[in-house]
Amino acid sequence: MKSTFITIGVLFSGLSQASSVTGEIEKLIIGRQGHQGFVHIKGAPQTCGKDHSLGFNYAFSLKDHGAGKEILSAMLAVQVSGRRITIQGESQRA
Repeated sequence: MKSTFITIGVLFSGLSQASSVTGEIEKLIIGRQGHQGFVHIKGAPQTCGKDHSLGFNYAFSLKDHGAGKEILSAMLAVQVSGRRITIQGESQRA
């Protein structure tokens, strides 16, 4: 069976490093204020300077990123289908 790959640009929090990873979405949640998504890719290395308290290794903004809702929609579709995703990160250091 041929794997389907989707590439999505993801914005990181201030402490994170730019990185790229391909894998299955193990966990995906929206923060309690509704403007930030948190993603954990199965088997991916930790991308932040310290472990996220809930085990997520990527984050993206639904508020500040122009395609935030589209990114969330694509990630949900990939997660439900059980397919693999490629995430390309971008550091947001000040």
